[in-house]
Amino acid sequence: MKPNSRTIIHLGINLVITPFPVINQITSLAFQNAIIAHGLEYQNAINEQNKLILIRGKPYPLEITVGALNLPNTGQLIIVAPLPNRPVDVFIQEAEAVAEAFLSTWNYQFLIIGSDTAIRELHETSEEHAFQEIWEKRLKQPGDALSAFERPIRAGGLRFILDPKVGDPNPIRIEVKIESFIDNTKKIFIETLFFYFQPPQGSEFNITQRIKETDQYVTNQVYNFFKERTNDNG
Repeated sequence: MKPNSRTIIHLGINLVITPFPVINQITSLAFQNAIIAHGLEYQNAINEQNKLILIRGKPYPLEITVGALNLPNTGQLIIVAPLPNRPVDVFIQEAEAVAEAFLSTWNYQFLIIGSDTAIRELHETSEEHAFQEIWEKRLKQPGDALSAFERPIRAGGLRFILDPKVGDPNPIRIEVKIESFIDNTKKIFIETLFFYFQPPQGSEFNITQRIKETDQYVTNQVYNFFKERTNDNG
């Protein structure tokens, strides 16, 4: 894998909130105005029952969802950049602006009771096929070991579910997928998810900390997984 070829194709954070505020025509319009006041733009607004979705396609994609969950008096704020085409720090600034717009619209006492982050990215492989690098180069497995399937391997990979560290006051479950990208088998697809089981009780979104923590785990621990048995530092 070539770490310097990193292309991020998805950035996101989800915040679970209780109690959740009322979403109606007045608050929906107020939130839309607050988004603009905080320096963000959007092209489409979708109003559904107990849900508001703002979508920006240009100059860079951004999707904002404020909606109720199927739990008593609980909802979520989701901020996603599909095909972000911008550095992680820029997305963090936008996500922080969304949080400020939320607070200026719904100014009340609430708790953040759950949170998760997601980063998905692609990398160039140093082999003819991305799965070849994962299977043969990293795992040191013979290529003919997969002949039992009696078909060409289009894509494949690894999935890790990592439990929180024992005694960690901020327990986090981490999920990592490393696989060949189905649409282009010369690319390695990596997905890293952080699930915060016990976020600090209060109304602090901690967006910057959570996204940076996920990003640093990718560029350190996940990348080091490849470096341990390969000499390709491209």
